[in-house]
Amino acid sequence: MLSHPKSITKILFLFSILFYTSTGFAQKKQAPPIAEHLNGLDPFPVYKASHKNSFIDSIIYNGPFITFCVHFEKPTSDGHYLFEAVNSEYGWTAETARGLSHPVLIRNIRKNGALISDYLKVTPLDLVFRDKENAMTQISCEFQFWRKDFIHGEAKLSETLIRAYDSKKSTFLQFKGIRIRTKSYPKSLQKEYVEDFSWARNSLLQKITATLNEVPLKLSTTSTVETSMPDNFTAPAYKVQPISQNQLFLKGVWHTATSTVFRVHYYAPPSVYTSTNLNNKGNKKYYIKVGPKKIKMRSIKNILVNQFLLKEELKDKEELKLKKAASIYLLTYDVYFDRLPDDLKRFDLIEGKNLEDMTPFDFYSIQLD
Repeated sequence: MLSHPKSITKILFLFSILFYTSTGFAQKKQAPPIAEHLNGLDPFPVYKASHKNSFIDSIIYNGPFITFCVHFEKPTSDGHYLFEAVNSEYGWTAETARGLSHPVLIRNIRKNGALISDYLKVTPLDLVFRDKENAMTQISCEFQFWRKDFIHGEAKLSETLIRAYDSKKSTFLQFKGIRIRTKSYPKSLQKEYVEDFSWARNSLLQKITATLNEVPLKLSTTSTVETSMPDNFTAPAYKVQPISQNQLFLKGVWHTATSTVFRVHYYAPPSVYTSTNLNNKGNKKYYIKVGPKKIKMRSIKNILVNQFLLKEELKDKEELKLKKAASIYLLTYDVYFDRLPDDLKRFDLIEGKNLEDMTPFDFYSIQLD
């Protein structure tokens, strides 16, 4: 659950009323996420480049993201190459059956092999070409997208949305017919790849303050836990609030002999300065809602920030709070219930009582069939 500064909340209050009125409380149905166990590196992706000496070196599948590692050449005589911001209409985009997608992040930007920038997001980056002895300058980078936008199995990665359609020969780079890994593929992924989600660095954790029942809690930078889900998990269809569409994900549901487990991911972008609360106390507990019936959760386990273990289990009457500055993180946790009946196929997963100045992590219309 996100807590927001009251000054921001009051400003947004009228906007939220207008928004919900205009949409009739409509919720966008998300497609089922790609199987979590298909994480790894594809070192020989299938594609077709529009220009020679332009390559997709590999595709990385890591949790909620897909990353295209590319390199290409530009004439040194151009004097420079501009990387636009990730949301610019002049920047790189991917096109799938679902529509156009902008990258979440452009990272590991290099010029002739030398690292120029770790990442680029909202500030453009201009690469200046000074080596006049070489006719061409090689550029390499990694384009990171939301993986859920690539569930249809084929994509096109293009240098710009603004193209000279009346030109017989386009100067813009494009990779067509990219084969995306889905639940079945003839060649296996390279298992040696280690997930990092691109921001799992200890320095970012120093910007986050964690408390357990208001007592400071130290984030571990060495201890990690296995985050893979069992092979028999279900990737359900579900709905969330529109303001959480690109941040809150129900990654999977699975049963054990005594429990039903819900794996939740919350992506906190750098623009969010609010705090995140997880509760196992009173009316703030998660519960499953089926008509008038409510089933309360048992506990929250395996709480990780950027894949580093924060707490193994949030026990009864405990409250965990994360506060942060301008950093980004991926919060992962598992919500445990007593084992649900096999015939319970549709329900809501609600994060406790809806409090003022809070955005609850609610999942509506979960479908397990």
